[in-house]
Amino acid sequence: MRDSTRQRTGFILLAALSLITIIILTMIFTNSRRASVYLIPENYRGWVQIIYNQQSYPPIDTSLTKATFSIGSYGVLRTSTPEVSEGIAEDQYYWVDAQGERTPIDTQKLIHGKSVRSSGTDGTEQDSETVAEEFFVGTEEVYKQTPAPSLEDHL
Repeated sequence: MRDSTRQRTGFILLAALSLITIIILTMIFTNSRRASVYLIPENYRGWVQIIYNQQSYPPIDTSLTKATFSIGSYGVLRTSTPEVSEGIAEDQYYWVDAQGERTPIDTQKLIHGKSVRSSGTDGTEQDSETVAEEFFVGTEEVYKQTPAPSLEDHL
């Protein structure tokens, strides 16, 4: 009788641990997204804005595993891609020189304030919403002293 109680307890414990493992793995994988590669002009410092749903601009370049964002010389990229991808991924940031050579940016020291903002184009209910992903490239000290640009500055 003791052996059957132990077996039942062991089975219940194993089932509970399996269920917890499945829940954790589901949470991890359903909150993931394709990794992004941000290509920023060599030595650029300041705010970067990626403005989505801009119909006259090309979509974001995506490969099998990564989305590539080629940022313009003023820190702005407009794209017809309709919305920001949400979730967790290991993004990469590079400065790119005139020859296309990439230099990794130390994200711990030089990338700050990554966020997504949205705004209507003229404040009316009928207009479409402008969505922008943004982050600051530079030291934390300068980041804290530099307000983010308005979304309308680049429309």
